[in-house]
Amino acid sequence: AGLPRLKFDWNQDFLHQDNYLDVLPADDERSVDSKMPLHWARLEFLTPVYCPMDSLVIGSRLDSEVNANACRLAFSGRLVERYDAKSDHGRLKSYTKKEKA
Repeated sequence: AGLPRLKFDWNQDFLHQDNYLDVLPADDERSVDSKMPLHWARLEFLTPVYCPMDSLVIGSRLDSEVNANACRLAFSGRLVERYDAKSDHGRLKSYTKKEKA
């Protein structure tokens, strides 16, 4: 599927985002190339879902018009780590940027 196989680092701090970034911000220290930046996503379901590790996960927008001439693909990626909201909540470190106006 052309997706990179990356290892998840539980010791890293992650920036919480409400949506995807199309490009990296200009003040980012990493080198910027022509590719879209990679994103990590935590998916939680109401009922457990069986997915083997390294599975390709594809999400679609079910709230869009079925007959519309538009792509319903919302995201795709690889399942790289198991996450249990009850036992792993404190293990995942994320932060939100705040700015004074």
